[in-house]
Amino acid sequence: MTVTSVGDTLCVRWPAKNHAAKNEANLMVQINLSKSKDSKDISQQELLKNTIARLPYKNCNAGSNEDRRPCGGCFKVPVRAKGTYLLQWRWMLNKNEWYTSCADIQIK
Repeated sequence: MTVTSVGDTLCVRWPAKNHAAKNEANLMVQINLSKSKDSKDISQQELLKNTIARLPYKNCNAGSNEDRRPCGGCFKVPVRAKGTYLLQWRWMLNKNEWYTSCADIQIK
């Protein structure tokens, strides 16, 4: 589990997977962070009310391999009480076709 503090910078990475080519739209990756600490799983609706950053999907390192190019971005940890929170990465490839991943982070 990532241990962090309010105001720290966290970075997320993802592979381009052929979706960072020049002819692809540069859609945004939403970073959502639960409001309640140490809670049970929350609904997607609740997470969407707590978007803390929007990162461009095509923010990738230079390279010729469109599949494996590393992409990503960074954001500041917002004000939250000490505890464990759900962090979600969410990206829409096509209309209503969402890719998500999540992790717990501990704010100390």
